Amino acid sequence: MPEFESWDQMPTVPTLFDVRPVGPPLLLSFGCYISLSVSTLASLLERGSPSYTFRICGRVGERAENAPVALQEKTRSVVLLMPQLILEGKADELVSKFEEAYLEVKARKEVYLAEEAESYFHYLKPKAREAAAQAASRGLSQVLVLEHLDGDVVERSLAMKEGLEETYGKGSFYMSLDKWECQRDIEFFFPHLDALPVERTLAVIKPDAVQQGEKGGKTAEQVVEDEAAQLGLFVVAKQLHTPDEAQAKLICKEYEGSADLANAVAAVMTEPGCLVMCVEGRGAIGKMQLICGPSHSGVARERAPTTIRALWGTDGTSNAMYASSNMDAADQEIKSFFPDGALKLERTLCIVKPDAIANLVAIKTEIEAAGFTVLKEKQTTLSEERAKEFYRSSKNDPAFAAVVKEASSGPCCAMVLCRLEAVTVLKQLMGNASVKEARKSRPGSLRARFGRDGQRNAVHGSESLKDAVQEIRFFFSEMGVDPLPDDNEVRDFVFRKSARASMDLQSLSDAQSTDFELDPTLQQLISNGLIGLCKVKPQGLAAVKWLATWLSENNPNNQPPKATFDPPTRTSQYVESGVNQDGMSFVVEAPAPEAPSKPVVEVTEEDLKREPGDSDLKTPPFVVFVAGGPGCGKGTQCVRIKEEFNLIHLSTGDLMREEVKAGSYLGGEIEKHMSAGTLVPDDIVLALLKKAMLKNQDTNRFLLDGFPRAVEQAQRFEREIAEVSFMLYLEASHETMMQRIKGRAATNPGRVDDNDDTVRKRLEVFDQQTMPLCNYYGPIGKLRKANAEKPPDDVFAEVKRYFSCRFLYLLGPPGAPVEHMADKLEKQYGYSAINLTALLKSYADSNEADAPAVRKAMLAGKPVDASIACPLILSEIYRDMALGVQNFVLSDFPQSLKQAQFLEYRVSSITRTLVLDFSRADAADLAATMSSKDTLELELRSNYFFGPETSEMLTSLKAERIPYSLSEMQTSQTCSVVDGTWKKLSEQVLPSLTVVLGLPGSGTDVLANLLAQSSPNFEAVDCNELLDKELERQTEMGLAMHNMLAKGQVVPLSMTLELLKGVANLTCSECLIIQNCPQYVDQIELIERDFRIKKVYYIHGNEAAEKSWAESFAAKSEGSTAAKRFSDLQSRLPPIVAHFSRLGLLEKFEVSETPSKEKLQSLVAKSRMPQFAIVSSLSPVLGAKKAQELCGAYGGSPITAKSLAEFTGKADADSSDEVTMLKAFAQGRAEPFLVLQDCPTVDSQAHAFLEAFGAPRAVVHLECDDEFLDEEYRGLHEDEEIDGEQLAEKLAQQRATMEGTMKVFKELCPGSCLDIDKKMRESPADVAAMIQQKLMPTVYVILAPGAPLDFGNLVAEAICTTSTAGGIEDALPSKYTILDAMELCKSTGHSPALEDAIAKASFTAETPEDSLPVKVWAEIWKEAFLKSADPMGTFLVTNFPTVNSVKSNSVRDQLSVVESVSALAGILHVKLGAAAFASFGSTDDEQLEAYSAFDAQETLAAGLFAVAVLLCLAEISVIATEVHDQTLAQFGLGRLMECLLNEATDSATAAQKVATQFFSFQAKGNA
Repeated sequence: MPEFESWDQMPTVPTLFDVRPVGPPLLLSFGCYISLSVSTLASLLERGSPSYTFRICGRVGERAENAPVALQEKTRSVVLLMPQLILEGKADELVSKFEEAYLEVKARKEVYLAEEAESYFHYLKPKAREAAAQAASRGLSQVLVLEHLDGDVVERSLAMKEGLEETYGKGSFYMSLDKWECQRDIEFFFPHLDALPVERTLAVIKPDAVQQGEKGGKTAEQVVEDEAAQLGLFVVAKQLHTPDEAQAKLICKEYEGSADLANAVAAVMTEPGCLVMCVEGRGAIGKMQLICGPSHSGVARERAPTTIRALWGTDGTSNAMYASSNMDAADQEIKSFFPDGALKLERTLCIVKPDAIANLVAIKTEIEAAGFTVLKEKQTTLSEERAKEFYRSSKNDPAFAAVVKEASSGPCCAMVLCRLEAVTVLKQLMGNASVKEARKSRPGSLRARFGRDGQRNAVHGSESLKDAVQEIRFFFSEMGVDPLPDDNEVRDFVFRKSARASMDLQSLSDAQSTDFELDPTLQQLISNGLIGLCKVKPQGLAAVKWLATWLSENNPNNQPPKATFDPPTRTSQYVESGVNQDGMSFVVEAPAPEAPSKPVVEVTEEDLKREPGDSDLKTPPFVVFVAGGPGCGKGTQCVRIKEEFNLIHLSTGDLMREEVKAGSYLGGEIEKHMSAGTLVPDDIVLALLKKAMLKNQDTNRFLLDGFPRAVEQAQRFEREIAEVSFMLYLEASHETMMQRIKGRAATNPGRVDDNDDTVRKRLEVFDQQTMPLCNYYGPIGKLRKANAEKPPDDVFAEVKRYFSCRFLYLLGPPGAPVEHMADKLEKQYGYSAINLTALLKSYADSNEADAPAVRKAMLAGKPVDASIACPLILSEIYRDMALGVQNFVLSDFPQSLKQAQFLEYRVSSITRTLVLDFSRADAADLAATMSSKDTLELELRSNYFFGPETSEMLTSLKAERIPYSLSEMQTSQTCSVVDGTWKKLSEQVLPSLTVVLGLPGSGTDVLANLLAQSSPNFEAVDCNELLDKELERQTEMGLAMHNMLAKGQVVPLSMTLELLKGVANLTCSECLIIQNCPQYVDQIELIERDFRIKKVYYIHGNEAAEKSWAESFAAKSEGSTAAKRFSDLQSRLPPIVAHFSRLGLLEKFEVSETPSKEKLQSLVAKSRMPQFAIVSSLSPVLGAKKAQELCGAYGGSPITAKSLAEFTGKADADSSDEVTMLKAFAQGRAEPFLVLQDCPTVDSQAHAFLEAFGAPRAVVHLECDDEFLDEEYRGLHEDEEIDGEQLAEKLAQQRATMEGTMKVFKELCPGSCLDIDKKMRESPADVAAMIQQKLMPTVYVILAPGAPLDFGNLVAEAICTTSTAGGIEDALPSKYTILDAMELCKSTGHSPALEDAIAKASFTAETPEDSLPVKVWAEIWKEAFLKSADPMGTFLVTNFPTVNSVKSNSVRDQLSVVESVSALAGILHVKLGAAAFASFGSTDDEQLEAYSAFDAQETLAAGLFAVAVLLCLAEISVIATEVHDQTLAQFGLGRLMECLLNEATDSATAAQKVATQFFSFQAKGNA
């Protein structure tokens, strides 16, 4: 092999290298061939890579002097062994015969030829072809690739053919008969030409074919161009040329040494000459050889009847066409026919039209792949006038108006492209102007792929070099003439600049308002100068000086360059977040673009293993797996998703069927598995997918249809290619899928995998292998289901929400920190922040066509037109969507309702509008301190924001206003306005969590899935599974965890939270249902920083249940530590349960065994049942009014029997269905409080209501006499004739029915009932107070030793955690919420008004924290009840009255405050004996004596029911005596309970004992 002293001596074309290591062996197989350029290798060596020697084997197709023939150069022959030979077991015997003849078997594989057999044997006569196809379809065939060291494998194998046929029989095998067939057969079974690098080759249509003219309506030239186009080749240049003798001998080189050389040379030198083409593309040399056919036309007609030589040739020399045989020959021949300068370096203009602007990145990628360099580029929006001027040459075209309208319908991108023969190649790359024709003639062209119809055909390109010059100057007037014009162009230029031509150009003056100018001619320039000179009229030499100065100042070549629109740099173009190896969260922003530099490439051993052209994706793609059984409609839905959301649909079924249809070896392998109903091997499918994704990585959004079908496939995909975003599962029954497939088979019988047996096998495989995918991705929150039983439109409506973007419109008056809030959302919650104001400002500073309109609108404080503003927003959104981003915060958007409508029409989305609601005065103060903009502009913008147009827009958008006050921020001592604003905003945007607690085996996974299925877009996540599968899938986070575990470190909670944020951002998820998190009680605080915990469910088992769960856990676990791990979980769970219990968030399900799905459904339904208030009246007016008042105070709208029927769709429902419908309504709405108006209507439904929901909080009966009802009825039915007797009878029936219903409630829940008569209605305030009393929360006060014991809170927590359902089947324990008075009186976490009141009271108080006026305490209690998880529930209050509040207010006042805002049910007094006090209190004799003296004064006899008061030991004797005496006087003994603790024990046991006595007292009270 040749050795080179320096890199300069090496060739610069793609090279075949034999790479071998120097030094110790590596874990890698070397000696493989890789395709690299010499310059790339040079850069690799500069990097100091491991020492390798690079031995140059020569260019592809080139044989180095005195070197052995490279493998790629040697001819290889193909032998097909038919199934019969294989079945007889003679295949190996035949192979051995080839090897004995020194024919090396380079490749051997099995294929199944079905439809491909017809294609492979197409050259045989019909009967022989049919027989061969039948023989091939009997089973598996084998393909052999043979090679001989001397390169004469064809001759040697043919010499053996006859003898082998005698031995094994004719038709037992087939082999390539000449070199052309070798090429064809290798491409047939091993397609590879499309994977080769771009090549240029020479194609010559000989005179004999040129003379024949048209055949079948096409000339030989047209046929060659069409076939080249189908194969993705470009005809770079062509010419009709009569070769000279040297050229003729060059293209007749194949005849050297034969008698036909002279005839061949003479044939190509005859008139009318040859049509010579320079063809370019991937594998162009091999492809053009295949188009030509066998060298002899007679052989071609027999063996390759569709080739050019078969159709147009006559014999061995007049064989119609020639194509270069290798790269060396191609280079030499192209230089001979197209010498230097023949192929011109040209510029042309390409416009990506508005209809294809969303595919701009993909189109640019195709353009660059075709060898173009983008010299200039800009995005703009053409006005109609400017579009007319651009297309003025087509103004007589009937479609001119439509073309202009489309061109001005939105933003477009103009690019100046450069390459050899740019105009010609671009036209071919674009394809036919008719999209329909383009898809037929050149399916890979831009218009075929991205166009829609005649006008919306994606791209425009210059028709000629002349047009290119004009069109480039239209968009880029600053660009000079390049390349240099020829003589004709110079003459044309001079003519257009003549006086006569310039007259016509003045017609453009009418269009000057469109903000573009035409360079003046020299005559025009001088004329304008002379006109100015005449106006000034200088004298003498002053006139010359004036004119010289004027010409210098107005020289068009010295004008400053125009500014172009450059969108402002956002805080981050792409933000990556995660957790580092130390568990700390991080955010990485993409760096600002730097000046291009030489790439630095590192090569590892693994890189050297890769095949040529194999590379990784540049950026992480957005990938969605689409799964479902055969016939579930995956293809239909994927097509619609692709069109709606700009995704690339990769159907493995389609990809594989294309391979099968192509008749390749790979296709044969695939079809074998299709017919057998088994899965295609993963290696094949992964290779197909990666190739397709690399091709479309600029779009970077993919739907994978039909893959993966097993968990192992999914894991391999995520490890080797990319991480999946989520899996979409189209769920359908087997029966439905079978019916659909039968229907498809009847209308489209071509699919071999649509027969009954195959379908049954596919369904079996689906159940066995694909269904586990749902179980794999479901627990980690990456599974989205859709009911595929529905019609396609309904299925798509369900699927659509998973792909919709989430748009958060963030608005505020000028000066509000809107942009700062958007930045925080981007960094902390994964949104992409886009600022409309910044985009518009940058656009206004440019010289784009619409920049003046934007400047004018901004100066006036008005909204910019949607057709200008929204494309700017859209371009930013599309850019980030390609990176997998679905959540966007759009600050200062929309400015008008039309802008929002424009955006939401173009992008399917879920929107929410938040307004930072500062007052106008506060906004003015903020604008003065935070902004440096023009005062007038800010004032105008403020006028518009606070004006009626914005108010109407916000109403239409259903905007949520977040009230802010600068004075409140200053009062609460917030660090800054930004921090204060973010504090309230974050409460609105925190992702929601529902936590499921329980021991392993308790059914938490079933419960989590039930909760997720109960509401759309709720997702269940098992945090243990989430972490485990990150490790399995080897994601970036998984690798970080692996490294930490390898070092013996613990995976921090922050990693789990980052993963949960990622799941929450998927598909605009509204809430996550998590299990196995938190693991420790101190983790709750960390979780609540990033998430809002809405609800907590706890499956609590009795002793027997927990024992069975422990045994099951031990049986499933490996190792001897299972019991210890289960015990650890048991010990960690109670503090977590206690924490959520005291907040009132906990729903506890008591079970004696692992609950079934049905039981859990029943328990969940009961836990979600709301509380009710019933308003009943014979007067529809009074009843509706009172029901509406209650809804106004507590939320919602009144529910009637009629509204229930409408909700459930049962228009004919009668009164017997009321409770059934109410159950469905309550579960569907999941509201905590509902107001019923005149429902239930009959006594039987009242019984059913109490059985289903229990006692309502209030049953308000508005009594009305007959006279009132008669008058009201007549007033409501003035136009009707009313019979008095019939009306009286009707009213009597209604009264009897209502009295029967009310009797049920009065007998079974008398405490809830309230009768309001006519006299009481005269005092509406009193009535409202009476109803409010029924709806008040229940409060229990606990009096127990205080600091440092904090025994009151211990008792309260014991009550919360040990509350039971009393053994009642499917009943739920009572829930309690703990309120600690000492915590509530602190000046944090309150409303601004209450914060202000506390601050003012604390300013003069002796002890700032708790010495507050009773009015302030009343507001504190009201707020605490309303902010709790269960505002009408039961509360345990501790540490009240506080020590200092009793000093400043009487005990009576303190207790009266509690009673005024709640139903005070009882007071629990806990007394400690000497032993108990010493055990967990204090051993100090003085403290014990003081405490005993206090106890001696106590005569409390009864107990507590909801509020706990905990007093400090230091002052307990005095304060407790006051509380005791006042309690007796104010409430009597009925609400008091005394609990005496004498035993020496620990505090937890003592608290548990008090809780047990509390429940006993409570049971007696209920009885």
